[in-house]
Amino acid sequence: MTDENSTVDPRLAAQDTGSVGSGCLIGFLIQVLFLVLPLGLSTLGKRYQEYALGTAAMAGITQWVVLGPVIWRQRAKRKTVKGIVIAGSIGFLLSSACGVLYLGNF
Repeated sequence: MTDENSTVDPRLAAQDTGSVGSGCLIGFLIQVLFLVLPLGLSTLGKRYQEYALGTAAMAGITQWVVLGPVIWRQRAKRKTVKGIVIAGSIGFLLSSACGVLYLGNF
């Protein structure tokens, strides 16, 4: 028995097999990617170190460029999307704190 005024599409509700934990894991792996790449750049030389630190400090915002399409692809798994948003939000907050510390030195 379904409610006709329900906002959830019954086809999407039946397919929801995701979990918040798997979404957090996906979000965490994307966070690691956004931290490892700039740090790898910093090993190339002194010239890239400031760029790498700035990129790492702004990873909280730029990660959403990747998280957006991932969320779109996982939209049928509502719990997984919640986990990705939770991990992305935590990453944004931590990155913002690091950005303030980094930019505060100028």
